[in-house]
Amino acid sequence: MKILTTCTRDCPGSCGLTVNVSGGEVRSIEGSRLHPYTRGFICRNTSRYHTKRLYSNKRILKPLKRDGRQWKTISWDEALHVISDKLNECMDEYGAESIVYYQGFGARTALRLLNRRFFNLIGATTLQGTLCGGTAIAAQSRDFRRRMSHDPSDHIRSKNIFIWGRNPAVTDINLWKLIKRARAQGTRIVTIDPIRTLTAVKSDIHCQIKPGKDLYLAIAMAKIIIAEGLYVSEFIEKYAENFDSYMKILDETSLNQLSEMTGVPLKMIHKLAHLYSDGPSSIIIGWGLQRYFNSHLTCRFIDALAAISGYIGVSGGGVSSGFDEYGSFDKSVTLRWKEVAGKYQCRSLEGKY
Repeated sequence: MKILTTCTRDCPGSCGLTVNVSGGEVRSIEGSRLHPYTRGFICRNTSRYHTKRLYSNKRILKPLKRDGRQWKTISWDEALHVISDKLNECMDEYGAESIVYYQGFGARTALRLLNRRFFNLIGATTLQGTLCGGTAIAAQSRDFRRRMSHDPSDHIRSKNIFIWGRNPAVTDINLWKLIKRARAQGTRIVTIDPIRTLTAVKSDIHCQIKPGKDLYLAIAMAKIIIAEGLYVSEFIEKYAENFDSYMKILDETSLNQLSEMTGVPLKMIHKLAHLYSDGPSSIIIGWGLQRYFNSHLTCRFIDALAAISGYIGVSGGGVSSGFDEYGSFDKSVTLRWKEVAGKYQCRSLEGKY
């Protein structure tokens, strides 16, 4: 029996899969050629998932509890009581908000929404995003009210693609295929990265910036775009807020200072600004530039760069950082805490919600 599905592992690809099942077990995993985006591609890790993970003899199937320096196997009932007793203890002594629910991505599935439902019901503190991409989610939610990246196939319509702090030639093969298709049609590829990655090598331009200084490059490019009248005043007048305050920030630092701070020569900064203005140009930001102090400001100034250029909501433009993974699922199942407050008694795990 062949089952059509999608890879849910922690990867931007979300490859279409054809899973061959016989006798109730997975026999093989192949890429689905019916998928319009991934077109039959599958990575080696996923093709071997059933042998290396699903049916591995190293897989932990029962709860383990630390006993001194050792681990001992316990029953599911005991594990659930240990966890619930500790949660109740925290809620009774400090309140439910003292419990922070954080979950990264091992797999991106609808069942994860039920985890959030549980912690919302008890009134715990819940977080949005992850250590990898939460910064961009927060920044772009402030800038655009809702973080929504362009469909990857839209980059085909970009005159220039700026890959900012990302290495899709290694980490996102499907996106890289699209970028190569765009380049073959004449799109110019610019990579901004402290490291000369494979993506940088394959690009038309590699801007080798100092680590953690991306914010200042975005400011420098914006200064040039505005000073030379390359910005789109109609978009700013209609949609932008706090533009005067933004201009004051741009005026605080000279181009020479910004060049020194970023390690990018002025000639290169001018070239990037002119290239970006000759659009539509898209920006694809990665996770590396989100791991520095004040990186939320970095994301917001990159967003502003697209805004003053009029590339927001434009095909071939935008700032794409990722996708909200559950767009097609009914998120109301999570019961956000503010929606259930006052309706339920959430003081004890033993009570009914």
